[in-house]
Amino acid sequence: MRDRESRGNAARGVLLPHNPRRARDRRLRPHRPLILLATGLACFGLSRVLTRAPALVESAYGESVGPWIALGLSRATGWIPFPVAEVLLGGGGAAYLFLAVRAGLQIARRRRRLRNALGGAALRVAADFGLIAVLFYVLWGFNYARPPLAERLGLPSGTGADTTEIAALVRQEIVATNAAYLAIHGVPDAGVPTSIDESRSALRRGLEEGWRRAVRELGLPASLAVPRGPVKRFIPPDFPSRVGISGFYFPWTGEAVVDGGEPALLLPFDMQHEKAHQRGAAPENEASFLGWMAATRSPDPYVAYAGHAMAQLTFVGVLARQDRRAAGALVAERLPGVRRDILDYADYLERVEVRVAAEASRTVNNAYLHANQVPGGIASYGRVARLLVAWSRAHGGRLDQFEREPPS
Repeated sequence: MRDRESRGNAARGVLLPHNPRRARDRRLRPHRPLILLATGLACFGLSRVLTRAPALVESAYGESVGPWIALGLSRATGWIPFPVAEVLLGGGGAAYLFLAVRAGLQIARRRRRLRNALGGAALRVAADFGLIAVLFYVLWGFNYARPPLAERLGLPSGTGADTTEIAALVRQEIVATNAAYLAIHGVPDAGVPTSIDESRSALRRGLEEGWRRAVRELGLPASLAVPRGPVKRFIPPDFPSRVGISGFYFPWTGEAVVDGGEPALLLPFDMQHEKAHQRGAAPENEASFLGWMAATRSPDPYVAYAGHAMAQLTFVGVLARQDRRAAGALVAERLPGVRRDILDYADYLERVEVRVAAEASRTVNNAYLHANQVPGGIASYGRVARLLVAWSRAHGGRLDQFEREPPS
């Protein structure tokens, strides 16, 4: 009725009053955003279905196209000296803020109705979420559906380790950590916390050489030994630690990013951990185990030092829960310089932690891991001890039974 009346008035030359609120509402086109959202949700659903067919995922993705996709992305972004991930995250946040401010001004000036602005925002979020989800699973996310690493490596499952077994592993890693410290400094205590020059080409070579040796020792696909893009530092420094993490892997750019101010004690290990994600290790305990393998097999003493330090700290924590006195006796065997580095690292964590932000980050991370069916959620970080114990049992109770090679 109104359309016919309008056409009639126009034919008679009658102009109706202009209604800016209706005339300037954006026309909402929901089809493309909803298709993208549906596609993203379909990829998420497919990933959960594929967890029931892990062998298929391993052959069709984990050992074939998956590693090469991540390799290509890391090489494509590796030549850029700063994290592209940080630019995308910051740019995305700035874009959303700009759109929100613009829509608010339009509403305040009565150029757009609130309902129309909210509808447009919802469609934009739906489209972005769908596109991000599709890219996430295609580029990397289907790694969550692969068989467990212990199964792929043929490691024994076994039962929980007793105090004697854990104490033996603690002593092994304390001895190895002490040896690596002496290889770096030449004395039991350098008098200052250990520092590391990340620009050293030797460090970069040491990281990748550790992967070459670990891949060969574990019998993993040769594609995992191919060097990836370099690990990058987050700007500003300390930001990841302030939200409760030491680094992250950004699947959309293939970048491994670590904290910009982390001490040298565990920094190279965290680099190897993120490089494990670059190579398709999705669960955190598996990335830590592979990162430990690649660190401790490295010819660079800084990298090996960090790997052994991570393992001893992990096992000391386990032993302390079983027998605090035994743990204390073994900790006393650390070199003075190693004790200095551990205290320096603890001081760093105390200094940078922002408890509210860290708790929020842990909640989001826990939800993310549970959504991708990682057993235990954030508790999976601490389950690397189980893989280390399984590895030692498969090698006569030793963690360091591997063929030593001269530095390349």
